[in-house]
Parts: sequence; C-alpha cells; structure tokens
Amino acid sequence: AVARSYMARSVRVLRKSPVSTAQPVKSFPEENIWTLLTQGMARGGPRRGRLSHDGQILRDMMIVVLLHGGGLRESEPFHRYVSAVGINAAAPHSAVVRLYHPEQGSAPADYVDPLSMARVRADREEYLRLRWGLQPRNLVIGRFHAGWKDLQLSNAREQYAMVHWFPSYWGEIFLKLFRLYVMHCRSRHAPHPYLFVSHKAQYEGEPYTVDAFRQAHGRAVHRMGLVPSAELGTSPHGHRHAYGRRLAESGVPKLVIQRAMHHKSPQSQGVYTAP
Repeated sequence: AVARSYMARSVRVLRKSPVSTAQPVKSFPEENIWTLLTQGMARGGPRRGRLSHDGQILRDMMIVVLLHGGGLRESEPFHRYVSAVGINAAAPHSAVVRLYHPEQGSAPADYVDPLSMARVRADREEYLRLRWGLQPRNLVIGRFHAGWKDLQLSNAREQYAMVHWFPSYWGEIFLKLFRLYVMHCRSRHAPHPYLFVSHKAQYEGEPYTVDAFRQAHGRAVHRMGLVPSAELGTSPHGHRHAYGRRLAESGVPKLVIQRAMHHKSPQSQGVYTAP
C-alpha cells in the first residue's frame, strides 16, 4: 500500500496547456467620437438644434467626455456632485473634476451639522444620510446603484482622485457643456446633490441611472450606423480603453498612465494600453 501510494504521488500527470480564446477588449474608434457627440447624441423632434436647452443631450455628452477624454469607468460619473466640478486656476477655460470616494470622501464645504448648524468636517456617507436621507450609490440596491472600484487617490485626506484630461481640450469642452447644463437644465431644487439627473417626465429630477445611460449610448451608436457591442468597442467602457490606448500611443510613460487611470497597480493598465 505504501509503495502504491508513493507511485501515485510520483507519476506526473500530463495536462494540456491552458489556451485563451478571449479576444482583446476593443476601444471606442477615435475616428467616430465626434460623430457620436454631434450626431449620435442628437435626436429628432422640436428640440433638435437647441443644444443649450436640451438637458438629455448635454448630460449624455458630458458623461461621454468624462469617459473618453477623462478615462473614467462607466459608473464613476454617477457619483459626481455638482460641487465636484470647478474651474482650473491654471487654465481658466478648463474644468477641474474631482472623483470623491462615495462613502469616505469629504462632504462639500458648505455642509453644516443639523444640530449645531456649524460647519463641520464629515464624510459623504454622513452628508448624504443627514442632509438628504440617502445612501451612497455604491451601497444602494436597485436601479440607482452605481459601482465603485478602489482608486489611487490624489488626496488621501479628503479621499478623492482627479480627472486628467487627455488631450487637454476635453477639459475645455466639458466646462462649456457643464455651464450650459447647470444654467438651463439641472434644477437647483433637486432632492439630491448629484450632477446628472433624469429629464424624462416620469422621473424628472431623479438621479440619472447607469442603465439609462447605457441605453442612451446604445441608441446614439445605432444612429451612427454602428452596433453597440463591448467586442467592437462601442459600449461605454470602450471609451476608457480608447483613453488608455491614446496615452500609450502618444508615448506617455507607464507611471503617468497609471496615475491618469487611477490604477493602484502598474499591471492594471496592460489591458487598456495593449496595441
């Protein structure tokens, strides 16, 4: 019995080498990005041509700019508050956008304690709960849920990362769209702090959902005569791949790409920067 046991442990089992059949994830085709923004996002009807007053078009364009020009993950724009957008002091025509952790990120500067009415330092989980009666969207179950992946932070004290526009003109485009959207479309009386809201009659003013954007993006891709597909790069996530590939093809050092894409590990960028 001992001899048989020894033999069983000693005989090497021949195994087949693993073969990967998965195709590399494609990036959104750069030659089609302007068509997506100017034609795909436009809709027929009486609103066509009235960009400054069409909240749905402005909102969806802003999200695409964040994904394509800022490299954000699909769910990250849905955690943004209005107050997370500012003007770049070094480039006044460009926007500064901060990605606060949905729970641990610092509450907006104007938050006051509901008991003492004094300005206090709090995190966003407390701010949402006490000021709005809401949970962070990464904790919500249901249609308002928006995922969150741990980021490499720019500011560990306030728990946020910065959006890094590439090329830099995307920051200028975003600021122009943001100004129009806040002035003409996004009500100041919304019962939440989120920047992007629904403009459909039955959901007017509610936080915009990830699923609703996916559908809007798919319709926009269809209007261009393309097929919405992750394999073709025409899904929302394809924009992040386009951002990473654009950085790599421009000769940006790997460490800078890692920071721009908020990866904690340098290995994480490989799937985005592969030729």
